[in-house]
Amino acid sequence: MRRKLSMLITVLAVVVMAAPLAAQHFPADSEIQELIRTRVDEGRATGIVVGVLEADGTRRILAYGEAGLGALPLDAESVFEIGSISKVFTSILLADMAADGLLSIEDPVQDHVPAGVTIPSRPGQAIRFLDIATHR
Repeated sequence: MRRKLSMLITVLAVVVMAAPLAAQHFPADSEIQELIRTRVDEGRATGIVVGVLEADGTRRILAYGEAGLGALPLDAESVFEIGSISKVFTSILLADMAADGLLSIEDPVQDHVPAGVTIPSRPGQAIRFLDIATHR
């Protein structure tokens, strides 16, 4: 169920993706809970949900605060409107894929979509991943 949040909510997402970090473990739930509680209580956010993905695949979700008046309590199922920050996440994933040699940022997007999908061109030039990442 999608919930539209009426107040500003900070979302922290912690993901371990690189093999060299395999031995790293994140703080205990109590430490994370205290960190987010402090930030909410200081008025730096209305509510925070933190997702932790450990290198061994273990997942933890911690929440504190409120989503707004009349909203359901924050939990692992909370839906957030993250706005412009999703552009940063997308660009980081693109850079990671380019670094792994899975694609080049100069590649036309058309080269990486399923058969039957047509990406438009602007003006007469194929849209590249670089164009999307730099919003051109």
